[in-house]
Amino acid sequence: MKKRTFIRVFLVFILLQSGCSPLASRLHESGLNSEFNYTHDIPFKEYIQQTRRMIGKSRADLDNADKENIISANSPFELIPDCNLYPKTENGKFKKGILLIHGLTDSPYLLKPVALHLQSRGFFVRAILLPGHGTIPGDLLSVKYETWIKAVEYGMCRLKHYCEEIYMCGFSTGGALSVNYSLKNPDEVKGLILFSPAIGIKTKAAWLSVYLNYVKEWLAVYNDKDYTKYESFAINAAAQVYELIEENEEIQDKQNIKWDLPVFAALSEDDKTVDFQKTLDLLHFLKSGKNKVVLYTMEPEKYKNKRNLIIAQNSHIPDQHILNFSHLSITVPPNDPHYGRDGDYRNCLHYFSKKDKFTSCLENSDIWWGETDGKGLEYASKHNLFISRLTFNPHFDRMLKCLDDFLSAADN
Repeated sequence: MKKRTFIRVFLVFILLQSGCSPLASRLHESGLNSEFNYTHDIPFKEYIQQTRRMIGKSRADLDNADKENIISANSPFELIPDCNLYPKTENGKFKKGILLIHGLTDSPYLLKPVALHLQSRGFFVRAILLPGHGTIPGDLLSVKYETWIKAVEYGMCRLKHYCEEIYMCGFSTGGALSVNYSLKNPDEVKGLILFSPAIGIKTKAAWLSVYLNYVKEWLAVYNDKDYTKYESFAINAAAQVYELIEENEEIQDKQNIKWDLPVFAALSEDDKTVDFQKTLDLLHFLKSGKNKVVLYTMEPEKYKNKRNLIIAQNSHIPDQHILNFSHLSITVPPNDPHYGRDGDYRNCLHYFSKKDKFTSCLENSDIWWGETDGKGLEYASKHNLFISRLTFNPHFDRMLKCLDDFLSAADN
């Protein structure tokens, strides 16, 4: 069957399967968070304040004592280094600055631990909130990836006023956006720090999201109990990431860009969301001798001959009940109060359609953690246990040490 005919048949099938039941208010757009209307002359502090007000108007979960924590977790932020330890240069600028960009359905919260570490190393740190995020899931129904690019361009423009050297740091979709900006502006970026970057999508049928988006709004609808990240997933969101990745690949192919931008990446071989091999391919494309990858794998011995590029760390830690590392686990320390080992949130969405298993996963004290793809669920079933999607990195401190080594090499 030809691709175009297949698409038509597929869309008709999906349309016939779609129901007409009413949706909760959080699954409709707020009307406040689908565009990016900040011009480059608006101060970053004003952008933070206006974004916080927008979050306060949009969310429906701010009627409790955690209101300030919820708004802060989802808001853009700025961290200033200790000027006694890291004085400004003669022209009044910080020596090093970095822009942090979160991932799809996420918020700046997932990059805050890394941000604090970078601040301690003398970086002037800023994190943006991508349009459609931080409010309600419905705000991702019509947002465009070009709007995310506008937000990144704003963040970079404002940061250049304050810093001599600029780095970019992105998680997942934020990684793809960092690559996009760097491909277009290679002389402006000193280096990239990428966590679980969306250089390629693991699902081979990801291209279908572009077409499915015309007939169906939601890939999955959950309770949205995680206050720092949407659980429900809009198909448009997946479509926009796919088109962003396509644009990045087109820029590389058309311009045949060869530059030695140093890149640090940390990701899991078992990531069910993004294709880790695509990240390795990108680093080969960039050709920098300073590139470094921290790869979490159940088979670290496979990479013993690639130590000039890859630092392979064992992701199978049975004495800690960890099967392997997930897409979400890389940037969060084990003691995080929300996503950590004893945090207040546990990701059991893979059991959501089975109420008894979902409840048991949330409440079971003898839980295992890992990536919740076929391998993870098969392991759980075979050993008669429950597996939660890993949301913290047991090797977090070791990863930061590798990051420090990379930054020291990038400075030379």
